[in-house]
Amino acid sequence: MTVEDVSTEQIWTTEAGQLPIQERPFGTIGHFPASQARLRASYVEVQPGNPAPVTRHALSGELVYVVSGSAAAYVGGEVKAVQAGTTLYLPPGTAHGFKASGEAAVLLVVHVPSVPPAEDHEAVLPDFDA
Repeated sequence: MTVEDVSTEQIWTTEAGQLPIQERPFGTIGHFPASQARLRASYVEVQPGNPAPVTRHALSGELVYVVSGSAAAYVGGEVKAVQAGTTLYLPPGTAHGFKASGEAAVLLVVHVPSVPPAEDHEAVLPDFDA
């Protein structure tokens, strides 16, 4: 990547309520509109009783920040309790999933580098024991 490639990226903002949201079995997900070649960012809301399935990404690492709520996080075969303010880094190939504890858990997820989900998303387990 050259300086010219970096300089073509645009500064962007997304105001509350403007993020296009998709319904999923576990809750909702919204991909930030300006995700570019070097990263892909998503907003994920996991509803209680509807776990986000365990998946892995072979090509991209993932940084997960818990914005609000709490959850059981399946990370590489272990289950960890996470809450608002927790940050997880998941290296490429790490199996992971989330199950909200009590109220909905809201996550900010950043994939680095950005790889289209169709090329870098593998379902591992539909659920896990928390």
